[in-house]
Amino acid sequence: MTKKEFIEKYGEEAYKRHLERKREYDKEYMKQKREQHKEEYNEYYKQYMRKYNRMFAYCIPEEIEQIENYEIAKKDNFNGWNIHHRLETHNSDGEKRLINLSKTELIALEVYYNRPANELIFLTASEHQKIHHNH
Repeated sequence: MTKKEFIEKYGEEAYKRHLERKREYDKEYMKQKREQHKEEYNEYYKQYMRKYNRMFAYCIPEEIEQIENYEIAKKDNFNGWNIHHRLETHNSDGEKRLINLSKTELIALEVYYNRPANELIFLTASEHQKIHHNH
């Protein structure tokens, strides 16, 4: 039934109520679908991120396997692992920075993507978070 036919038969107010019920139903339906397929979606997202790999865009492609802790992270299929840019928190001599550099600053300095493996390290998500939250 078209909108026009519905309104002619039941009236404008009935049509508004019908739309509201439909919105609520659709909202609840989609919520249930998301919950049912949550694991599938999470796995799809992980695979997508690996395929169009943002994680490895940081490193020179030929050196990816030379990133520190690569083999350990690989054993976990990289789940729960992050790549940390050493230059965020340390200078090129390995000394701790007084103030960390941000992603934006690293990009501006052209030292964020396509970097040598020795500038990067795989850390667990918790280790990575500690580094950034314990200046």
